[in-house]
Parts: sequence; C-alpha cells; structure tokens
Amino acid sequence: MMNRLDERVARHQHNYAVVAEGLAGVSRIAVRAPVAPGALLGESMMFRVLDLGAAAGARFARALCAEGISARNIGDPVDHNVRAFWNWRFCFSDPAAAKRALPRSTAFLQQAVDIPLSANLTLDDCADVVRAVRKVAAGLPVGAP
Repeated sequence: MMNRLDERVARHQHNYAVVAEGLAGVSRIAVRAPVAPGALLGESMMFRVLDLGAAAGARFARALCAEGISARNIGDPVDHNVRAFWNWRFCFSDPAAAKRALPRSTAFLQQAVDIPLSANLTLDDCADVVRAVRKVAAGLPVGAP
C-alpha cells in the first residue's frame, strides 16, 4: 500500500484541481484555498455558502445529497459533526454558549460544506460533482436572508 501512496496523493490532488477548476466563478460559494502550494491533500472539496444565513450550508449539503453527491455541512444543527467545536462535550457543556462566544467561527462552520473526493474518481465523477454544485448554487435565493 505504501508503495502506491505517491500515486494516490497525486490522484487526490488531480481530482481536487479538476473539481476546483469546475467551480471557479460560481457565485455565492467560496472554495477553500490551500495554505501553501502543495499543502492540500485533496481528499475533500470544502467550500462556504456565502451570505445566506446560518442554515444555508445545511440546506446546500442536503440538496447535494438529493443530487447523489455525498456532502455534509460541518455546522449542521441536526448532524452533530465532531469538527464543529460546540459539539466537543469535553470542552463545552452548553453548545449555544460556545457558539455565542465564537460567532465568526460558528458562522464559518455553519457555511462550510464538505464533499469527500476519492482518489478513485473518474473525470466523469468529478464532472458530476461540479454539475451538482453548480445546479444547487444556481437555485440559491437572491439576496441575503
């Protein structure tokens, strides 16, 4: 398995680049950028749904699932994602208070949509992801909540 690691990483990064290029220019979403060149594995496509309120990320992820694309909203109030800090019971006994204490972080996580990208995706699979994200984004309501 380790002898194929470089190949798998390259395929992850290629699939990420294909999907990211396909999403370039889509209004109302902001695709996560790597912190440095080559610093992104590419195992998932993460973006934020902008300017539509706290529930927009969860609605977007559900709509992608309805399109056949596996997606999660990190800050979904129904899906207790462990990446949302307010779900860290060892740190916070009151999730609502934790959200109030860190409102910008809360907003970012409520906007964040995560789509897993396998190293085994074909170009057609990547095109399906792009098509679904573009379709859902095109259906977003006009204006802020």
